Amino acid sequence: MKVTAVTERLWQLNQGKCSEMINKKHEVAREVTDLEAIYRRYDGAEAKFARREQYYKKDMADLIEYTKWITNETSILRERVRKAESVI
Repeated sequence: MKVTAVTERLWQLNQGKCSEMINKKHEVAREVTDLEAIYRRYDGAEAKFARREQYYKKDMADLIEYTKWITNETSILRERVRKAESVI
């Protein structure tokens, strides 16, 4: 009987450890699933950002061209103002 009691106690301890391990594995699996859901939100985000980058580059090139044009037009107007002032 004593051997049976010791065996029973060992079995209970082993069951407790197994339950703890299962609970820990379950928690880790839940964390992994949550992280995977977060990462899935970003699937395709690189392509979206690459498209935005192309749009921004195009817009920047347009802005540079506009700035050059407006600078040129402003210099023409300044020259006309100077000529008008010299006449006056």
